[in-house]
Amino acid sequence: MIEPTSRAGAAHPPGRKRGAMNKQRRRAIDAIYAKLEELRDELESVKDEEEEARDNLPESLQGGERGEAMSEAADRLESAVESLQDALDYLEEAGQ
Repeated sequence: MIEPTSRAGAAHPPGRKRGAMNKQRRRAIDAIYAKLEELRDELESVKDEEEEARDNLPESLQGGERGEAMSEAADRLESAVESLQDALDYLEEAGQ
């Protein structure tokens, strides 16, 4: 979650040291960080819904083609969530 800073209503990634770059670039990164964090959360929700839908299939279908496709989709969504988290981590490091 983004923590507020002393700037008027602005936010920055947690743990970021504030002296590493100028204000304009810092604000740009803060805005990108917030968008990526929101997208990561939305994507994780979609992944959770896909997993729940697969789990609610009858057992006879879970191991079939449809269940396997849903599992594969959930796995790929999880990879995308992890990639977005990596991007968030890199943005934090860039500001240090």
